[in-house]
Amino acid sequence: MVLPLPVAERLFDRGEYAEIARLAARLPLEQLEPRLRLVVAHAFVFTGDSDLAQRLALATSSHGSGLKGRAELILALAADRAGEAEVAIEHFRKAIGTNDDAIVTAWAYVHLFRTYGEGHPAQTLTSLLEKTRRQVTRAGDPQVSAYLHSCLCVMEGQRGHYHAAMRHCEIADRLLDIRDNLSLRGALHLNRASLTWLQCDYEQSARDLAKSRELVSQSGNLRLLETIDGNVAYRESIKGNFPKAEQILQRLISASNQARNIRTACLDGLARLYLTSNDLDGCERALNSMDRIVAEVPSAQSDYHVRWTRSE
Repeated sequence: MVLPLPVAERLFDRGEYAEIARLAARLPLEQLEPRLRLVVAHAFVFTGDSDLAQRLALATSSHGSGLKGRAELILALAADRAGEAEVAIEHFRKAIGTNDDAIVTAWAYVHLFRTYGEGHPAQTLTSLLEKTRRQVTRAGDPQVSAYLHSCLCVMEGQRGHYHAAMRHCEIADRLLDIRDNLSLRGALHLNRASLTWLQCDYEQSARDLAKSRELVSQSGNLRLLETIDGNVAYRESIKGNFPKAEQILQRLISASNQARNIRTACLDGLARLYLTSNDLDGCERALNSMDRIVAEVPSAQSDYHVRWTRSE
């Protein structure tokens, strides 16, 4: 089986990460030419094989100009997937420092902004957002521009600015009309599903959530699929279907390769579920589990759901 570089790049650009992983499954990965190896490694991050992605990126990071930046970006995304935010931020900054590809640098800036924003109040991000916008404008790539608007949508939504959040969704949609991507489009539908739910448009929210799952399943973006499952668990708990919600959340928490911030989000959901159902012991167990994560990784106290839980 052969996977030509132009084919791999085209699949990656469309967000077909699972297809790249399938085609690469029987290839001698360490023997691939460096650029192809990085495309495959980048896809592996999204399909959940972060260890292999890291290995391939490390093996390629010393190869020539134009490759180190993407290798550092892949290492950053793999660390982010593992919930190691500080390590991820370090690699994002290294990717930015190489400055060997404007689009890779723009992606690194947007991911740095997203990762940093997950652990810090929005008002502290002004300077980083300005730098990110400048680099994204310089890159002139519709997909990275769409992703920045997707991140801003989430941030505005968390602050309760639903109309501003939806406006970012609409801008991102138009950008993806220029050059589409299954994963990015699926993320937008997930954002819209959350916004329409919060505005009590439950039928539209259900349609967007179903469309998000359809697109993300085609893409193979494991982390997004887990986020969708977490969203479903929240909806089930709101509807009073506590056993179903608990089942989903426990499955996500017990996943061996689960990212820390998704685990804390699920523990927050469990604590709320148990509190609502008057299971105070269960609520305490969930909160204690969250406290243990913070004790092991102090930076976890900046996670959005940890901050939210401790503010109440």
